[in-house]
Amino acid sequence: MIKFLDFCKANKHLNLDEAFLFWAVFDEKKYEKSLNDINFYIKQIINNYNPKEYDFSNEYIKALCQYAKKSRLEFSINKNISRFKARGIFHNLIKKNILKIEKNQDLIKIHKRFYQQNKVIFTSNYTRFYFYFLKPNEKLILNDKERAFNKIINNFSEYLSFIYELAACEYAQNKFNIFNVSSIWGKDYECDIYYNNDDFCLLGEVKYKGKKICLKTLNELINKAKLLNLKVDYYLLFSNSGFSNNLLANKNNNVLCKDIFSFKEFL
Repeated sequence: MIKFLDFCKANKHLNLDEAFLFWAVFDEKKYEKSLNDINFYIKQIINNYNPKEYDFSNEYIKALCQYAKKSRLEFSINKNISRFKARGIFHNLIKKNILKIEKNQDLIKIHKRFYQQNKVIFTSNYTRFYFYFLKPNEKLILNDKERAFNKIINNFSEYLSFIYELAACEYAQNKFNIFNVSSIWGKDYECDIYYNNDDFCLLGEVKYKGKKICLKTLNELINKAKLLNLKVDYYLLFSNSGFSNNLLANKNNNVLCKDIFSFKEFL
């Protein structure tokens, strides 16, 4: 996957918010750079849809659609595919570099009945877009392209939420000159941004749609740090919807409130 910052540098005709939308769909896929309207290009993708763009069997397609839209948990595909076949499909998709593993880093080991699954990340945003929207709506695309376009646009924000998390982790890596920032999850908690070594600890939350991030979100994040026994150096809140006045007025210096335009400091 091309990093968001590199995509911005290669697409200087786009503003940062526009670049995010294009990166979320195209990243490594070429497109004709004539307009700044992502809707125009999504229509182009629909009009030129190729059912055989990814040559996979039906079971592989089921697995990829599951990972793209429903659940990133490693064993989630076992619900629709036999366990033995599912394991083979999973490992082949990793081997083919379609997916990569996001390791489970759960810091609470006391839940004996809670199996600590890894999650998967698509190595290409376009591939995820294809199996999130195009392949599941194939019949609609082939029969009524306008309805298919409207369906995709109506659900586009939901798709973008996870991509925004990836951008937030990349921002943290550039801001603090660190690597392998990811999410962390367990039976009773989840944090979108996590990094911890002997010298530095970062914890954060990401919100793409809905209301502004408020002081309650920060307090919940601080409580998660206590639950995980972490000595956090910085809390990073990354929001597309902004931040409440109460949060901005009461946050400490170790609380960073950022958004996609914060990448300006690296350009």
